[in-house]
Parts: sequence; structure tokens; C-alpha cells
Amino acid sequence: MLDNENIFHSKIIKLFPFLNEEDFPEFNEFKRNVIISRIPQGKIITLEGDSCGYLSFVISGVVRVYKLGQTGREITLYRLYKGDSCILTASCIVSKSKFPAFSVAETDVEVFSIPSSLFSAWIKKY
Repeated sequence: MLDNENIFHSKIIKLFPFLNEEDFPEFNEFKRNVIISRIPQGKIITLEGDSCGYLSFVISGVVRVYKLGQTGREITLYRLYKGDSCILTASCIVSKSKFPAFSVAETDVEVFSIPSSLFSAWIKKY
């Protein structure tokens, strides 16, 4: 649940204007289910093989998504910035598979997340 109505309107709706009440039929359902999280720099967000329970969108900060090579070397696949969501997470949810990489907060990060079940329902509906 939202801990602060102001964050919802000042950050989420400002960053994603299509998520407003007039343009988004599932606005109330979205608002009831969205979770806002702050992740400190350096924190591992996901491990390879994790389940994908939520689809998150970056409000601020930088997330690095990477794989480990055979030698143990980290291979950066991409970075997520303000306004981005992880395509691997979306794919994981749609295919009902495990997350195929690692992700870490390169800076302090703020995200909003929706449950994967809600995302899947919207995919089926639209």
C-alpha cells in the first residue's frame, strides 16, 4: 500500500502521466496494489533463479542487470534509469520462469512495483 499519497502524485503520475485516473481504467486497482520502495546503493535486488513476484519501475537511481561469466566475471547486460522497467522481469512473469540474471542498485534507488499477478491479468486483458 502507498505510504504517502504525495509520492504517488508527485513522482509516479508525473513520471508516467498515462497512469492517471482519466486515462487508465485500472487506476484504483493500481493505486491499491502499488508498492513504493527505497533500495540502498550496493544492495543486491535479484539473484539468478529468483521468482519474479513484482514488476518494478525506476523512479530514481540506477539499477545494473548482469550475468556471471564462466570465469566469474560480471557481464553487464544493461542499466535501468528513471522511467525504466526490467524487460527480463517482464519476460520472466509472462513466461512463468525464473529470473535469468542478477540486479544490483548502483546508486540509491526508488522504485514502484506492482504484483506479477496484476501485471499478468492486464497483459491478458489488453
